Amino acid sequence: MKRVAVLWAFGAVACGGGGDGADTPDAPGAAIEVAPEVSATPIGKVTAVSTRDSHTCAIDEAGALWCRGSGFRSQLGDGGANDQPRPGPAALPAGDIRSAGAGGSHTCAAREGALLCWGPDFHGQAGDESMIDRFAPHAVGGITGTVAAVAAGLDHTCAIADSRLWCFGRNDKGQLGAGPGPATAIPKLIP
Repeated sequence: MKRVAVLWAFGAVACGGGGDGADTPDAPGAAIEVAPEVSATPIGKVTAVSTRDSHTCAIDEAGALWCRGSGFRSQLGDGGANDQPRPGPAALPAGDIRSAGAGGSHTCAAREGALLCWGPDFHGQAGDESMIDRFAPHAVGGITGTVAAVAAGLDHTCAIADSRLWCFGRNDKGQLGAGPGPATAIPKLIP
């Protein structure tokens, strides 16, 4: 089952294939509005969304990050490892979340010019040189400049800092933009 999230111009999010907390999948193409009354804590208007196979994260107009879906690898950023059928806040100080990337089972966010990542790190995709899973957000080092945007793939992450591209994680198919090679947990500047 694929999950699809749509960001509407007025800031609401609709998800097809889940999102209402039910145990049964929705009809193909069905849309379920993730409204404030669905969440235990109201979400403001949504300004950006990132989704992958197992989880979805959204940034609200106050700059807070909200995630829902599978949490078995701590990818929701709430400090736990449980699935969350409803959006919940990530364990980040609210405000100034500029961009977020929901990866295969990791998540990263650009906050106040820095990059924060959490979840599994077996290919270095969470930017921790130890390649040990991160259960809480941590600052990724090695990026020069102010991080403005982030995108996460299945097992890799890329960020834009001062108009330059930095990538890290799995690279067996050239995902990092410099040809196939070994995985790296240290962000590399991509020419």
